[in-house]
Amino acid sequence: MLNVDTGGLTRYTGFDFNSFAVIDGVAYGADDEGIWRLDGDTDDGDPIAWSIRLGKQDFGTTAMKSVTNAYLGTTSTGKIMLKVIVGEQEYTYAARGWSEQLQAQRVDIGRGIRANWMDFEIYSEDGDDAELATVEWVVVPLSRRI
Repeated sequence: MLNVDTGGLTRYTGFDFNSFAVIDGVAYGADDEGIWRLDGDTDDGDPIAWSIRLGKQDFGTTAMKSVTNAYLGTTSTGKIMLKVIVGEQEYTYAARGWSEQLQAQRVDIGRGIRANWMDFEIYSEDGDDAELATVEWVVVPLSRRI
């Protein structure tokens, strides 16, 4: 689903819906068996997995760089994870803590990752509830371009 006001994209997976609608702030999906309200804390008793893919970032420079830390302004009911994607390689790191109150949560990123472009995904392994307010990166530009 595309939010035409913000440009944000939501993708539901694992469903065979042929259409979606949001009515009075509630999402619905329709398939050959009927119309389904998409709300609740579980998917038939299983935690609902979620992730946010931030897209490729160059942080305003074509130079090689290292990202040493991320600070996630978030509330959550469990640990938040950060995946760093460079080409075909993926590296996963956990936030140091979590809180149901809005706080900055630090994620320490491995020192050996150096690239021009990096992609990032934030997610919960256990389907914990979370709200993400901000993401701040500690970027160290390197003198080498390629």
